[in-house]
Amino acid sequence: MSDEEKATATSSISSIPKFVPSFIKSIAQGAATTIWCATSPQLNNKGGVYCADCDISPIVDDESHQTNGVRKWAISPSMAEQLWTLTEQLVGFAK
Repeated sequence: MSDEEKATATSSISSIPKFVPSFIKSIAQGAATTIWCATSPQLNNKGGVYCADCDISPIVDDESHQTNGVRKWAISPSMAEQLWTLTEQLVGFAK
């Protein structure tokens, strides 16, 4: 998606006051990434990626102060296994 297409997809006339932090999105802005993910040829043959702001999110260090990007722990297979095991225990399906 070009920068112009991203700007068009994420822009809307908003009633959000100027003093509200910029990370608060309008309904149209919030839906734009979902629509982009469903229709973008950039995601053909790619699964398991995190997306934000009409793009694939970069991987950032866990200690990073960046507000964009996906943390390494969020894509860690060992963390996923730990979460799965804990969830099984909490819901009573533990082996």
